[in-house]
Amino acid sequence: MSDIKLPLRILIVDDSADDAALLVHELRKCGYEPAFERVETAGAMRAALRDKPWDFIVSDYLIPGFGGLAAVGIAKESGLDLPFVVISGKVGEETLVEVMRAGASDFLIKGRLARLGLVIKRELADAAARRGLRQAQIEWRAAFDSVRDAIFLHDAAFRVVRANAAYAMLAGMPVEETAGKPYWEVFPKLGGPLPNCRAGTEPKSWHEEEFTLPDGRAYLSRSSPIADESGAYLYSLHVLQDVTVRNQLEARLRDLSLVDGLTGIANRRRFDEVLLREWARARRDGRPLSLLMVDVDHFKDYNDRYGHPAGDACLQQIAMAIDGIAHRAADQTARYGGEEFAVILPNADAATAATMAEKIRAGVAALGRPHEASDTAAFVTISIGVATTIPAQASNAANLVAAADKALYEAKRSGRNRVVAFDAVTRMTLEAAG
Repeated sequence: MSDIKLPLRILIVDDSADDAALLVHELRKCGYEPAFERVETAGAMRAALRDKPWDFIVSDYLIPGFGGLAAVGIAKESGLDLPFVVISGKVGEETLVEVMRAGASDFLIKGRLARLGLVIKRELADAAARRGLRQAQIEWRAAFDSVRDAIFLHDAAFRVVRANAAYAMLAGMPVEETAGKPYWEVFPKLGGPLPNCRAGTEPKSWHEEEFTLPDGRAYLSRSSPIADESGAYLYSLHVLQDVTVRNQLEARLRDLSLVDGLTGIANRRRFDEVLLREWARARRDGRPLSLLMVDVDHFKDYNDRYGHPAGDACLQQIAMAIDGIAHRAADQTARYGGEEFAVILPNADAATAATMAEKIRAGVAALGRPHEASDTAAFVTISIGVATTIPAQASNAANLVAAADKALYEAKRSGRNRVVAFDAVTRMTLEAAG
């Protein structure tokens, strides 16, 4: 491993200097050279966020008079897009869910910081991706703001009073020929009055509405009344902006924001969206919903033995294998984080989910990718936890994830390279939540 360490500006929210020192030591072991500041009050945290640039925030969950939840809130108030990890002793599942819902990126247990390096790498990459998306949005907005929009005025009878060259170009006639005619006759593709300007009504204030023409082009219509000195209505001003390409770009950016950059499959954000959607559907229809949590066995050892480029290639190959096996129309494979994957199986009972999990396990093993550093096999293997339920009204999707994670833990504890299905654990977890 290289002796060159990556710089990391990290804000540590902790009342214990010893715990902060242990964290810094662990960061150095993970290949980082942290420049850090430790704060233990809300005021000190706000000042640090205001006065210095940071790459990452790590907070203890329990601090006298303060705490992880409050620290997450302060970070959100700052408006800074910073990864935020909470560290604490053993806590209950409800606490973990509460912290994540508050806006934390991840949660680690004190004394079990083996995932710290992977979490930092993942969250820094995600933050960089978000910055890239924001920059892309700024660029396309600037480009579209410079485009000439079609502008016209009409009277109470919808007759065009005045139009600009861009509107005339859309209408396909000289500007002078547009006046005196109902604007939808000038521009027949409109098919009638605009959505925000119906017969007998005039806009009372600036109004925006998007519509799509029969030819598929999308326009944003902005309208506003123009009154005389007494306040009596004179004209309506309309601005038509062609937003077809912008909408396509937004759709593309959204698609990119839901795809894992390394493997090309769905990312954690997409997983969360699909799980909530399928949970609601299963609860409404009274159908089973299954979840597989997949972990690559001894992956850290694989990276240490073969290097990170080979590790990336390994994850890509496994992702393709899983996605190729879980290929029903509604199935969703996602990279859950690091070397962990998840597979959502709508309308799949426990037996169906267990069979699918075994196919995936066998499929990855059949790749035969060498793993000389594994204590389990001579090739790369995976462990899978399976959970199945028919959602109840009082339960939520987080319980299904927790149950599948428990099953995965058991699969790893009992030897790895195997499938463990805890349908009973799922029922117990969900019933307890209700």
